[in-house]
Amino acid sequence: MTIDLKPFKNASLLTDAENQENYRSLFSSMAEGFGLHELIYDSAGKAIDYKYLDVNPAFERLTGLSKQEVIGRMHTECVPEDNPIWLERFSEVVRSGVSERFEAHSALDRYYQVFAYKFADHKFGVIFSDITEDRRAALHQEWLASFPENNPHPVIEIDSEGQIIYQNEPAKKSCLDSREKDCSNSLLQDITPYLSGLTKGVSQQKIRDIQIENAWFRQTLLYLPEIQHLRIYTIDITDQVEAKQALQLANSQLEGLVSERTEELYEANRIAQQNIERRLASEQASLAREGQQFEILVDLLPAYLVVLSQNHEIVRTNRYFREHFGDPAGTTCDQCLFNRDKLSEACESLKPLETKTSHCWEWEAPDGRIYDVYDFPYMMDDTPMILEVGIDITNIKQAQKNLVRMNEYNRGLIEINMDALITVKKSGKISDVNETAITVTNLTRDELIGTDFLDLFTDKEKASKGFDIVFKEGSIRDYELDLINHLGQITPVTFNAIVFRNEEGEFTEFFASLRDQTEFKRKEKELNQLNKDLGNLIAEDSIMRDQLVQSEKLAALGRMLATITHEINNPLQTIKNSLYLIQADIDPQEQNYEYLEIATTETKRIAKLVGQLKEIYRPPTLGTDASFNLISVVSEVRGLLAGQLEEGKVKWIMDPPPDGQWMTIGDKDQIKQVFINICTNGIEAMQPDGGQLELVFVQGNPESYEIGVLVRDTGPGISVEYLKRMFEPFQTTKAKGAGLGLAISYEIIQRHHGRLTARNYDQGAEFAVWLPSTSSSK
Repeated sequence: MTIDLKPFKNASLLTDAENQENYRSLFSSMAEGFGLHELIYDSAGKAIDYKYLDVNPAFERLTGLSKQEVIGRMHTECVPEDNPIWLERFSEVVRSGVSERFEAHSALDRYYQVFAYKFADHKFGVIFSDITEDRRAALHQEWLASFPENNPHPVIEIDSEGQIIYQNEPAKKSCLDSREKDCSNSLLQDITPYLSGLTKGVSQQKIRDIQIENAWFRQTLLYLPEIQHLRIYTIDITDQVEAKQALQLANSQLEGLVSERTEELYEANRIAQQNIERRLASEQASLAREGQQFEILVDLLPAYLVVLSQNHEIVRTNRYFREHFGDPAGTTCDQCLFNRDKLSEACESLKPLETKTSHCWEWEAPDGRIYDVYDFPYMMDDTPMILEVGIDITNIKQAQKNLVRMNEYNRGLIEINMDALITVKKSGKISDVNETAITVTNLTRDELIGTDFLDLFTDKEKASKGFDIVFKEGSIRDYELDLINHLGQITPVTFNAIVFRNEEGEFTEFFASLRDQTEFKRKEKELNQLNKDLGNLIAEDSIMRDQLVQSEKLAALGRMLATITHEINNPLQTIKNSLYLIQADIDPQEQNYEYLEIATTETKRIAKLVGQLKEIYRPPTLGTDASFNLISVVSEVRGLLAGQLEEGKVKWIMDPPPDGQWMTIGDKDQIKQVFINICTNGIEAMQPDGGQLELVFVQGNPESYEIGVLVRDTGPGISVEYLKRMFEPFQTTKAKGAGLGLAISYEIIQRHHGRLTARNYDQGAEFAVWLPSTSSSK
C-alpha cells in the first residue's frame, strides 16, 4: 500500500521542517510495514545479522513487535530462529544494489510480500504487507480440489498419450467442441512436456500457470505412475494475477521512485557538504519532485484514499475514489456518497480524532461493494486531519460466505450418513465424529473426541494392524472388526479409511467409515442354515427314495411269494401227513425208516422256508401296536440269545443310559425278531474265534424325534458288493441260509416308520436301527 500526497500542499512551497513533517506523517500513516536496517558483518566480511534503525506504525501492527522493542537491536534478538531467507535476500540486495521483491514465511507464523532496496552503504529499506490470509485461502482451494466430482473447479485426468480419461463438469466447459464426447480441452495446452514424467516414474506434484485468452489458471499436476495417468487440478487465478500485476506495477513505480529519491538524497548530502546553499536548493527540488511522484503513485493504487477534515469535508482524493464515487470537490462524505447533508451515525471515519489512534472498520458503499477502511489521524498546520484508505474486500467476503456454505453442506452430508464417520489423528486420538458414531458407541461427542480410536474395538491388536495399514498404504477397505459400545454391546463392522496429507505431503490423520454388518451377518447365517437344511432335505429325500424303491421291490416280491407259498403250502402239508402215516407203519430198525426220516426233516425245512417267505409280505396286523421301552426289548433279546452267545464265545456289551426318552410304538414281537436276526448274524460272523457284540443306545437330532440302537460286532465286516444289496431277499454270504432274515427285518422296520442301515467301522460291522420316539406325537 502506498500513500497519495495530493492532500498535501505543493512541496515547493514548504519549509524543510514542513517537508520533514509531511514525510514523517506519510511514513507513519502507510498501510504497509516500512523499516530501515543496517547489515552486521563478521570478521570475514560475511553478513550475519541486521539491526533495526527505524520502523513505522504499520510495522508494529503487521509484526506484533513494538518500535521500542526493536530499534537499535539485532533481528536475531527480536525474532529468534527466523527463516534464514530474510538475511540471505537482504544481504544480496545490499551487495548487488539491485532491489528485489519476494514472498516468504516468518517465524511470526505469517506470510509477507516484501520489497527491499539499498539506500546507503550496508543499509537497506524494506516495505512489506501481510499476505497470510491470501496464502491460506489458496491452500484451502488446493485442498478443495482433491475432491474431483464435487469440486467446483476443473479436474482432468489424462494418460501418457495425452488422451482424456476423465474430466468433471467444470472441466468440460473448456472443451473446444462440447458436442464431441472425447473433445480436446483448452486446459491441456502445452501439456506434452509434462507427460514424460510418467515414464520416468515422477511422483511429486508440479505446478504451472497458463493463460487462455484473457484468463489465467493455476494447475496442480498430480503424477500417478502406477497407472500411467496424470491428474490435473485447475483453479482460476485471473484475479490474483491481475492484482499481482497491478501491485507489481505499483511496486515497480515505487521502486523507481524510492531509488530515484535515494540517489537524489545521497547526491544532495554530498553537495551539502560542499555548499550549504546548493544543498538547500537541491533538497527543495527533490521534495517537490517527490511530492509529485507520490501523487502519481497513489493514483495507481487499487484502493481508495481520501483526506478528511474534522467537519467531514473531503479535502483530497485519489483516482480510484473519483472513478468509483465521483468528483467530491467541496462536499462532505455524505453529500458525495449519499447525496444528503445529514451526517450518518454509522460513519466511523472521525473516530480516530477521539481515540488519538488509528481505527479499522468495515463499510458497505452505495454500490454494494464492501471495504476494509483504515483511518489514520495526523496534524496539518495544527489542524486535525484524517487519512482514510479503503480496500475492496467484496470478493474475499463472498469467498468466505461460499466457504462457510460449502463447509455447512459438507458437514450436513457427513451427519446424515448412515455409517459411523470418524476422523482420527496419527496419534490414534479421535478428532471428530458424526451422529451415527455417537449412536453406535452410545457416547457423547465430547466423550468420543480425544478418545483412543483402538478402544472402540474388542480386538485391539487386530484394530491396530488395520490402523497401521491405513498410514502405510494410504487407505484400507472392508477390514472386518467388532465394535463395542459404552454398554458392552458388540456390533460387527467393516472399517474403511483414507488418509489426509498436510502441506508437506505427510500423513497426519485419516477419515474412517465404520459400516454396521449386523444385518449382513444375520442374513449370511440364515443363508448358511438354509443351505444346511436344504442339504439335509436332499439327503433325506435320497434315503426315502431308496427306501421307497426297496419297499416297492419287497412288496412286489412279497405279493409273488405269498401266491407261491400258498400254492406250495397245501401239497406240502399233504406230503408231511403221508410221510407221518407211512413212518408210523414201519419198524424204526428198517432201512426205509431212515430215508423217511430224511424226507420228513427236509419237508420241515421247506415248511420253515415257506413260513419265512410269507413274512416278507405279511399285511400289518390291526390292533397289535402298543408303546414299549426299546431298552427293555433289547434286554429280552439278550436272554433269548444267551445260549448262542456262550456257545459262540461272544461277549455281550450293553450299557443302557440312565435317563432319556426310550419309548416307541409298534409290534413289540416284530421289533424283537429284528434284533434277534441282526444279533444272530453278528454272532455267526465272528465264528469260530468269537468276539464281542456291543449295543449302543443313541438319541437322534431334536428335529427327527428318533431313538436308535447301534449293533456292533468285531467280525470281518461287510464286503462292498454285498453292502449294496444286503437288504434284498435271497442275498446271503452263508453256506446255509435263504437270505431272507435281513430282508424281513428291513420290511418290519419300514412298517414301523423307522430306518435300518448298515456300514463298516474300524473293528467290524455296524447295524443301526432307528424308530420313532413317542415324543414325536407331542
